[in-house]
Amino acid sequence: MKNRKKHLILAALLFIFLCSSCSFIPPAKLPQKTAAKPVLVEDFEKMFPGDSVDPVGTEEIFLKGSKFEADGWVIAQGETDAKKWVVSVAGEGHRSKRSVLLEWNNKNETWLTFAIWFWEPQKFPDGEEIRFYVKPDTQVKFDVTLRINDSISGQQPAFSAMTPRIIPTGDWQQIVVPFYKMAIPDWFIEEEMGGKEPRLKSIPPYPDIAMVNISPVWNSEGKCLVDDVEIGVLSKKKKKIEYRERKKWLETEKFVCYYGSDAIHEMSDFDVAVIESGSHRKNDIELLKKAGAWVVGYVTVGEDDKLTKADGKGPGGSASFYMDVDWDGKPDRNENWGSYFVDAGNPLWQDIIINKRVKGVLDKGCDGIFMDTVDTAEMYPDTKEGMISLIKKIRDTYPDIKIVQNRGFVVLKGTSPYIDAIMYEDFSSHYDWDNDTYSKAEKANLVSSGVLAVDINKARQEHNFLVLALDYADLNQKDLIQFCYDRSWEYDFIPYVSTINLDEVYPYYSPKSERGVKKLQGEKFKIGVEEDVSRLKEEINGVKAKKDKKNIALKYNDAKVRADSIFGSEYNPIKAIDGITNDKRLPWQEAAWASLELFIDHWLEIEFAEPRKISRVKIYWTYDNRRYYNSKEVEVQYYSQDSWKKLDIITTDKDNVPVSELKIEKPETAKKVRIFQNKGNGPRSRPNLMWIGEIEIYSE
Repeated sequence: MKNRKKHLILAALLFIFLCSSCSFIPPAKLPQKTAAKPVLVEDFEKMFPGDSVDPVGTEEIFLKGSKFEADGWVIAQGETDAKKWVVSVAGEGHRSKRSVLLEWNNKNETWLTFAIWFWEPQKFPDGEEIRFYVKPDTQVKFDVTLRINDSISGQQPAFSAMTPRIIPTGDWQQIVVPFYKMAIPDWFIEEEMGGKEPRLKSIPPYPDIAMVNISPVWNSEGKCLVDDVEIGVLSKKKKKIEYRERKKWLETEKFVCYYGSDAIHEMSDFDVAVIESGSHRKNDIELLKKAGAWVVGYVTVGEDDKLTKADGKGPGGSASFYMDVDWDGKPDRNENWGSYFVDAGNPLWQDIIINKRVKGVLDKGCDGIFMDTVDTAEMYPDTKEGMISLIKKIRDTYPDIKIVQNRGFVVLKGTSPYIDAIMYEDFSSHYDWDNDTYSKAEKANLVSSGVLAVDINKARQEHNFLVLALDYADLNQKDLIQFCYDRSWEYDFIPYVSTINLDEVYPYYSPKSERGVKKLQGEKFKIGVEEDVSRLKEEINGVKAKKDKKNIALKYNDAKVRADSIFGSEYNPIKAIDGITNDKRLPWQEAAWASLELFIDHWLEIEFAEPRKISRVKIYWTYDNRRYYNSKEVEVQYYSQDSWKKLDIITTDKDNVPVSELKIEKPETAKKVRIFQNKGNGPRSRPNLMWIGEIEIYSE
């Protein structure tokens, strides 16, 4: 969830690029409106008969006061007499005829976009949207950008739809983009405002529109046709907000999480609303509260979005609260989101959070805060107590507010007395970042999340707090959405499903399952997981498997492996004998086997091609979050006479041990060896887990 509200709008950068490098005619150079001789749609069709996928040619063709140019660019004067403005390059219902081609291809430097400049900024009524049809020849990702006329600042700030959409190959399909989803992108603040905050941060009501741009996202490669572009009022009128009495906090049953602007009407049916308070007017937040919702605003407590100098006592002369565990003189950075990890226990950071950021959210009228990035304490175990102390101080400073914690389960035991709810993100669904697709979580992941859900519910028996379950799906994946609602309800969690960027308000689905039936039960699973050879790779991210013929535990030497359990499907036990040790360049899910995180015995069993004498065992522990997760104690066993017998014990009295090696003084001959961990003897920070990157076994 971190920083989805602040995504860089890549498609908007396309406009700046084209404005600076392409020779299109700006509005000031166009002929006066009176000089334009409109050509009706049917006349337009006569001039360019037949089917075509090419963009409109260089001829200056005026259609209802609009001017078309090459490469799909349109410079136009719209009509608003019907409270809408329409430009169509073929006419409604004629999409099989001439249409504008959109294309982006970095390889051959092809950029075909569709833009509309108005002669004069056009004003539209509240509830506007852009509607258009697309037909992809190949899968293409695109975005919609508006420029509006800001009469006070004299600028034309750009606003962008928050989610660039991927449209699969297929027939014509209509896309609808409501204006309320649009927000100011970072590039406008950095490039055109010199880093200063603009006067307008979100699309204002009744905007004066100067330009509309529909364009492929810069890093996509694909092409599609666009036609029948329309700007007008919403297809469905906004319902009137009805005031209702708020439910008691612990009796709430519906919540929404939304990081866009406006959408107050859409959120008014929910009992709890998690929002980005900076994207909403104070009056709108009050309206949402009158509609019966508890409103909590976003605050990041374990990361800082922008690097600051503050006291200058930190890495590289930055603030003292930034982490630098690799001692490179630079603050540790979250590579996914570009933010910086902090020590939540640092007094300066705590002062900023409590007296500035939390206060800012509350001053906006919110009932409380939604704390993100609490799980930084898991990445940096030494900051765990500091995170707990920060949350306690927030509660002491603001005793009456609602405090919602996002994940950070490693500190839940310490924070549960001070919070009113915890959010479990990705509880039942899976989002594929590479392919931009949603699916149900695999069985192993459902089992793992169910185990954690039971632990959370046990904590609720002592400290009664809500659990909000947030999952992700496409709006059209109704079966997946219903599954997520039903499963959350079975664990007595309050469910909600939305898009990955949380910039749409999805409708509420009524759970069809029995509430709380799995609350203290979890998912059913069996002990024993076989190897999955399909997950065997000889090279990962440039790291090649070591095919040592002396290593009898290696899969390439015909060894086999099985485990008691797996944390998720990506942690198959074959990862422990694939010849790829836990190199720091590898993502943890590609490099290691992990058990379920349960208070049970865990084991990893290796079977050789033939009985061998066991003389040396080497365990490479998993590397993640800048540290190694070595178990406190494991027993090396061999199989003999239908039972497992102890060969020796590996004990470590400290954390962050990369490798444990055992030399057997009295070697035994066996066909199977097992690394066995008694319940609770895992890594000190996660004692119910067994996490191994690679096993090597050698024979005399």
